[in-house]
Amino acid sequence: MANNCGNLKLTQREGKPDVFVGEINIAGISGRICLVPRKKMGKTSPDFTVQIQQNGGWFEMGAAWFKDMHAGGRFFSITIDGPQLQQPVYVSAFPDDEDPIVFRIVWQRPRKGGSGSAPEIVPSQDLDDLPV
Repeated sequence: MANNCGNLKLTQREGKPDVFVGEINIAGISGRICLVPRKKMGKTSPDFTVQIQQNGGWFEMGAAWFKDMHAGGRFFSITIDGPQLQQPVYVSAFPDDEDPIVFRIVWQRPRKGGSGSAPEIVPSQDLDDLPV
């Protein structure tokens, strides 16, 4: 069973690159998240840098790739890692059925035995302090 642990929304800003901004709450990481586009250096290099806001600043804590779904459309494959984590956390973000610019971040336990869903998280609207 997949657990909802956050969301992302396409955010367009005049004169700056489009980013995906939202909230995440998983494995001791809680707060704002921003996927910032990056130049691809090869076929398998990440499409985005994952930035997470902690203690008032933005920190790079992973990478994200666009992946194609078999049924059409795209989703994000996201890796989050940092010194406070014992091991990397792998999540996916799928487009919302009702709003195609919103993505639901989900995590699925790789082995048997899961926990309940995280509470619904609503992203803040302050775009002045984004990392780009």
